[in-house]
Order: sequence, then structure tokens, then C-alpha cells
Amino acid sequence: GGAAVHASVHARPEGQRAVSSVAAVDHGARAEGEPAAGRIRTVAGAEDSGEADAAHAQDVIDILVPMLRRAEQVETLARNIAAFTEPPYTLLWICSPDDGAVIDACQQWGDTHVVNWQPGPGDYARKINAGYRLTSSPWIFTGASDLKFHDRWVENALAQANGYAVVGTNDMHNPVVKRGDHSTHTLISRAYIDGPGASFDGPGIVYSEAYDHQYVDTELVWLAKRRDVWAHAADSLVEHLHPFWHGRRGMDATYEKGLARGRDDARLFEQRKSVYLSA
Repeated sequence: GGAAVHASVHARPEGQRAVSSVAAVDHGARAEGEPAAGRIRTVAGAEDSGEADAAHAQDVIDILVPMLRRAEQVETLARNIAAFTEPPYTLLWICSPDDGAVIDACQQWGDTHVVNWQPGPGDYARKINAGYRLTSSPWIFTGASDLKFHDRWVENALAQANGYAVVGTNDMHNPVVKRGDHSTHTLISRAYIDGPGASFDGPGIVYSEAYDHQYVDTELVWLAKRRDVWAHAADSLVEHLHPFWHGRRGMDATYEKGLARGRDDARLFEQRKSVYLSA
């Protein structure tokens, strides 16, 4: 990392850390105008140790992208992030152990961490929390593979962050998000996560792992509003390419998994909120 580094991946000199559970790969020369491919190395126990990466000390934001299948989306997303993210940043892909094609694709386009569990309930939240523990920039962004970033999205979000710890971006489709009442993919202050925590579960937790998939963002936003640390950046455009907003085109097994227990997640949020309010 550094003030002049804002590509989606960083060419890594010796001694600079990347996170992965796979063997070292040096991708060598690159074509003119192509982002440099990162050097992927194994760092045993990095998640547990919480060690800071000095090489990224000047990065402003860690963009966390949990993956479940969809290897074909990796290059498009990485190039899109590189084109529209100006402040120094780290892009971290968080992958499942059996997603071989995804791991291979992610290694070409950024730091890659492979978790040690199989996909199941809470997989997205668990991967975001793992990514938070592996990174150290002042801000994290809770990303996904089905996003399209637009010009100055980070700058416009940070412009709303004065005194606020949770800044919602504009997904350009969801009417609740567009009017400023919600955010599905969000910029969050690391100090806020380190301190009270971003969920009902307390310090050091971004998203609650109690949910199957949905309502982790609802809990985040509700709690931030109650604490008066929520802001909405209407001009921070991070388009959500979810089939809900596109005539259900592109529905796949990953979406179906995430939607399967939505009603259960809704009930769980109301239960958790009641417990929080009664404490």
C-alpha cells in the first residue's frame, strides 16, 4: 500500500504479506495497462494472530469480497474496482476451500484468503468477519461479487463520514436504500467495530453470524441509527446487480442459498432487537 497505490491488486516485493491458504504463485510479467497480479503466499495463523500488515499501513480502505462460486465475475469486478477507486486500498477476496476455480481466479486479482469451513449458515457474515480480522485500514467496505462501482464512490462516502462510523452507499435500485434508510453494502469505521462493535454481538464483530444470510445489514443499520453514527451517501454509487432489480435475470444457486431462510432471518432480527432493547 501507499499514497500512489490504488490498483485493485498490489505487486508485492519480498517481505510484503498476502493472505492465502494456497502455495506461493508468482504471476510474472503483465500486459501493458493491466493491473499487476499479486504474489500469493501462505501466512499460517494470520487470522488468529491479528497481525497488522505494515505494507498496507497507508491504505484508506479494505474492500472485503466474500465469494461463493461465480469465478467468472472475479476479473470484471476487480477491473471495475481498479477503475473507480482512487484512495489507496486493499482488495481481499475471502473464498471457500472447495471453490477451486474461484480461488484460482481471485489469486490473479488481489489478496486471497481461504477459510477453513464449508459454506453453511452465516457464511457471508463469517467471511466478512474473517476479512476484518485479517486487515488493518481505517475503513472496511462490505462487498460482494455482484456489485458495480461508479466514479468517486469512496470519496463521496467518506465525505459523509465526519462524525459517523457507518456510511451507507447507494445501490441504485432498492427504494429503501435510495431514500437513505438502508444500505446493503456499507463503509464501516474499523474503530467502531473494534469498540462497541457493529452488531448486537459486541466488540470485534462486523456482522452477526447468527443469521443464515439476510438481515445482517438490517441489524448493522438499525444499531448505527440508534447510536446516531449512521449516514447515507446518496452520491456514493455502488450498484447492486441482484436479480430482484433485473427481472430475476441471473438467479443462481448462490442467490437461492441466500434467500432460502429469509423469513427465519426476519424473525430472528425482531427477537434479537427485543433482547437488545430489554437489556
